[in-house]
Amino acid sequence: MGGLYYFRGVKRALGLFLAAFGLASAGSPQGPARVPCYIQYDLTVKILAFDRRLPARVGEELVLGIVFQGDFPASLQVMTEMEQAYKISPVKKVGAIPVRTAAVDIGRSPRWEEELKMAGVDIVYLAPLKEPAFNRMIALCRRLRLTTIASLPEYPFRGAAVGFEPSGEKPVIVINLSAARAEGADFSSRLLGMAKVIR
Repeated sequence: MGGLYYFRGVKRALGLFLAAFGLASAGSPQGPARVPCYIQYDLTVKILAFDRRLPARVGEELVLGIVFQGDFPASLQVMTEMEQAYKISPVKKVGAIPVRTAAVDIGRSPRWEEELKMAGVDIVYLAPLKEPAFNRMIALCRRLRLTTIASLPEYPFRGAAVGFEPSGEKPVIVINLSAARAEGADFSSRLLGMAKVIR
């Protein structure tokens, strides 16, 4: 019963959070409009509370790995914005699980799996990546069962599990259901009912 009340509370909080924001798009000279990182971060924390497998997958701490390419300006910009979003947000937990971020520059080493494991990454936030790197990272996250959160609205349509679309009223949560399941997530029907679901 306690779990039911918890998820009802999360759903209500997420609905109020979405309603509180108007147009969420933000343009970038390097890419298409996207939802600002400070909104993406707060929504990510709320969305992850709907993953019924999360406590077993992350243990006592959740590490949100911001995966980026340091030699790609658009990627570096989003990494910086997401780290700042974490710093300014009052939300530092998913339920009772503390959250911290770790920036992982995949441009520094070809051994991406080792980089992710050394950083202790549980959830992967994908900054804009160059084409070959994006496809390789998606394949790696599926093998390691790491849920991917997308910075760009087109990424869920290309294989990321969760993303955000700008809208005239409020940001739209996009869930690629097959990708989410392949990466180990089990999102509740409550979240799926509030999201745009790609099957």
